[in-house]
Amino acid sequence: MNRLSSYTLPFVLSLLLHVVVIVVPVVITRSFSLIDDVTVFEPKAIRATLLVAEFDRARSATYDVQDTAVSLGSEGLENQTKLGQQEPDSVMEIKPNIENEKKRLQTLEELRNSTFDESLQRELQLLAENELDEESASYVNAIYSAIVLRWSRPPSARKEMETLLSVELFPNGELNTVNVIESSGNDAFDRSTLSAVKAVGSFSVPDDKDVFEAKFRKFNLRFRGEDLLR
Repeated sequence: MNRLSSYTLPFVLSLLLHVVVIVVPVVITRSFSLIDDVTVFEPKAIRATLLVAEFDRARSATYDVQDTAVSLGSEGLENQTKLGQQEPDSVMEIKPNIENEKKRLQTLEELRNSTFDESLQRELQLLAENELDEESASYVNAIYSAIVLRWSRPPSARKEMETLLSVELFPNGELNTVNVIESSGNDAFDRSTLSAVKAVGSFSVPDDKDVFEAKFRKFNLRFRGEDLLR
């Protein structure tokens, strides 16, 4: 029996060691594979960083005011304590004033926190929208440039003229329809813009289907004489 017991402990330890050697690498491997599958988003908090800095400065200023108020209140209490027997009513009036000041500063701090959170959320949303606009800007510029290169200026064109066109494209960038929705008042100028769009025929558009559907499937294009006649 003693001999059996002497073998039991080494056997159990050996078994546990094998379990650790086999299981731990598997767990680690699975953990890293999960991490690899996660998409990492890096926020572009340019304005948000400025907001944080402004918020920290404002909060620091609040604490300075609060400390000053408490300090002045303490000095006032000390002075009133010395004159306690002469002016007892003044001592009683100072305590509520200090408490009210603390409550007021606390309310301002809470309001500032709430306002900061709302401002930060708006800035982050605006950054996301601007990022999409920046990605689309190159395509917008390419479309407009291609049309301008094929625009033939009519003799009657003037800088103050404007024409608004409605353009619809196929997913491959080919022109589907183009129409005038706001006339310049000059038929020759309107026709020249329509002819320029039709002359291009096929445009470079984003491969991202969501971006295409949102911004390039159908859009309005404004021609200003002051931009074209330079």
